[in-house]
Amino acid sequence: MFRSSRLALLGCCLLSCSALLAQQRPEVHKILGISVEGRTSADPAAVIANTGMKVGDEITIPGDQTRTAIDRLYGLRLFDDIQILIENRTQDGIYLLIRLTENPRLESIEITGNDELSEDEILKKINLIKGQIVTKQDLSMIIRSLKLKYDEDGYLNAQVNPQLVAVDSTSRRVVLKIAVQEGPKVKVDKIRFFGNKLFADDDLKGEMKETDERRWWKFWSSNKFEKKKYGEDKQLILNFYRKNGFRDAEILADSLRYDDAKRYLTIDLFVYEGTQYRVRNINWDGNTVYPAELLNARLGFQKGDIYDKEKFEKN
Repeated sequence: MFRSSRLALLGCCLLSCSALLAQQRPEVHKILGISVEGRTSADPAAVIANTGMKVGDEITIPGDQTRTAIDRLYGLRLFDDIQILIENRTQDGIYLLIRLTENPRLESIEITGNDELSEDEILKKINLIKGQIVTKQDLSMIIRSLKLKYDEDGYLNAQVNPQLVAVDSTSRRVVLKIAVQEGPKVKVDKIRFFGNKLFADDDLKGEMKETDERRWWKFWSSNKFEKKKYGEDKQLILNFYRKNGFRDAEILADSLRYDDAKRYLTIDLFVYEGTQYRVRNINWDGNTVYPAELLNARLGFQKGDIYDKEKFEKN
């Protein structure tokens, strides 16, 4: 979260220019008093305690102590803006002022533009309740979680715009307004493979259970693209290779390209097949109860068979 914190040093009057402060030579002062200012529900004594600064301490200005104090207060997630200022200076030391702007509290939530996801589904994803403090970090979390959910449902072009709107000018209560533009559902147009030599594209496409390209005769298929299921389908392709002796097979890279309207997707997968392994010999050590022939039959492999990793692990 971007934090517009400022630290200012005063001579006889209050200065709020942090650039001026940065140019000054560090000086050590004794803290004679600390006060808190700002419209906040937080207890001033608790605020001061959380800074780690105490009356009687020595403080270097400019220095790390004030920056650490500000970071500690931000860590409470209560405040949107924090300033630590020198309010007064005497021969014996300085008086510090902590000026705070509290984060708003949630009054209600309004959602517009959602058709694919119900309001209840969205509320479960954002997980906020009335009276809760809301921050800029919460807004970023809302965008990420809702975008992920829409991606899973095939709406890769969905846009989510959350905003906090003040209820009135006197309170720190806000309405969270979430505007959604779902856009069209993205469908798979083509799936292409590169680097496959032993197996044809159609062989590999046939191993993908949930990711299917658009074909005019498959009128019952939705062809929608879902990231999670696509990841599972890539693993099925690797399982197929390893079942056929290619234990070193990998998907080196893949790319997803939209058409101009961002409605159809072309998937390119770059495959490394590697060497096809076969069983050369089967040797048993320590078999004093059962003969090798019986163990070979139980294992299910014979010399010259293609090495099937799945079969080997099951047996």
